[in-house]
Amino acid sequence: MNDKSEPQHDAGRDGASGAGDVFMLLTSGFLPDTFERAAQIECECFSDPWSRRSLESFAAGGPYAFVAAYAPPSPAADKPELIGYACVCVAAEFGELCNIAVAPGRRRSGVGRTILSRALDVCASMGALRVELEVRESNTAARALYESAGFAVVGRRLRYYRRPTEDAVLMEKTLDAYPDRI
Repeated sequence: MNDKSEPQHDAGRDGASGAGDVFMLLTSGFLPDTFERAAQIECECFSDPWSRRSLESFAAGGPYAFVAAYAPPSPAADKPELIGYACVCVAAEFGELCNIAVAPGRRRSGVGRTILSRALDVCASMGALRVELEVRESNTAARALYESAGFAVVGRRLRYYRRPTEDAVLMEKTLDAYPDRI
């Protein structure tokens, strides 16, 4: 795996990702409108969306990382389109998947799984031995994705979410050891 400071490109259609819609994944060197589009996706996906500024803060480096997934340019567009992203934070050996979203029209095609996999790789490269997350209790699709990726339920936060008020299910995954950490 490359250093976080270098762009990460995954071959999409013919690559190992298995997500036909993903043309490339970046953890730096983002395209100019990445965070404007991420804020739009955020509003499409969540009832209590993060601001563009909050999303951009994960690209600042340090303990934070932003993973951006782009689709290939369409005939009507001259550049790749952001179709999803993840925000992660790592402190010591603990990682947190703070946010992950896929544009509604791109769901159920493997994009979320591809982004999640890359986000976990980024956490591991930053020294995380395990990753935690919170998910709405009613978000059965996301919970199924996390469970299929090896996350297990470890607790609950009562009335954690707003708009509407809802409990958060806490999930955790132990990461495999990476050779550069041994």
